Amino acid sequence: MNPIKHQLNDFNEHFAILKKHEDYKRIPTFCDYAVNAVIYGSSAVEYFKYEFYDKKGHAKRRFVCHTLKRKFFKDVQDYSKRHIFDNKVEFLQVFKDYIGREWLDTATCSFDEFKGFCARNQMFIAKPKNLSWGRGVHKEFVKDEDLNAMFERLKAADALIEEPIQQHNLMASVNPGSVNTCRVATIFRNGKVHILAVGMRCGNGDGGVDNVISGGMAVQVQKDEGIVVSDAVDREHNKHYKHPSTGTVFHGFKIPNWDKVLALVEEAARVVPGVGYTGWDVAVRENDAVLIEGNFEGMFDILQYPGNKGIKNDLLRLWKGND
Repeated sequence: MNPIKHQLNDFNEHFAILKKHEDYKRIPTFCDYAVNAVIYGSSAVEYFKYEFYDKKGHAKRRFVCHTLKRKFFKDVQDYSKRHIFDNKVEFLQVFKDYIGREWLDTATCSFDEFKGFCARNQMFIAKPKNLSWGRGVHKEFVKDEDLNAMFERLKAADALIEEPIQQHNLMASVNPGSVNTCRVATIFRNGKVHILAVGMRCGNGDGGVDNVISGGMAVQVQKDEGIVVSDAVDREHNKHYKHPSTGTVFHGFKIPNWDKVLALVEEAARVVPGVGYTGWDVAVRENDAVLIEGNFEGMFDILQYPGNKGIKNDLLRLWKGND
């Protein structure tokens, strides 16, 4: 899609959401968005998510926005390595020591392999290999269909299938219908791995995914202790003090096994030389933590949007400084 048209579509979508909460006028708001895009390099989505329409300049300068983000990626990322993160199968192969679950690529596996997988996993997760943001991810139940028919259907869909993750009971208490994950952003510079910022996502109901774009919610997390330091926000910019389904209070919730989460990303960030930034999606189990995926250009909104707190100073310090 043409970049200008893409920004216009994003503006229209998020302005409509804003209108549900505040009585803003379209033309003045659009003009203000355009000015902010020039001065602060913010995209339409960032303008609304970070509430630039209601912030002073000094507050806006604390956020990492689109223009700075592109400069950062260009400087720290070896784009010849991007395919490792974009290709789900390749990612699972390269990071096999950190996945902690069984998986099969239906495009290449045999029926006997599929049959054995199903014998061990009466329920499993199916993912379209060409989609992102949790789109198309769903549960499959072996009892519901003839195995031959299921195999052919999943093969035709070019699906990746995975053993379900049994998350820590405290993580499940937030929303048991989804695997609720941590987004841990790492910067790998000068031989050191730094934690830039952390967010946590949770689902809302039985949809099986925690992505905000697919109906989930996100919170901001204190990176040293793994404690939630914000209310949750959803795609409609609604803020939630507690989970609407389970009643779990977000602010103050401590992610279990936080030391294992940090140790996991510390190791994973060193696996692919030339990749200086990754947004890791991590699931926490009873006794360890495992990777769901790594995002080569992991978005900054989940790290800034929930707590309405920018991380630009931290980024610049770890990117340009001597830490």
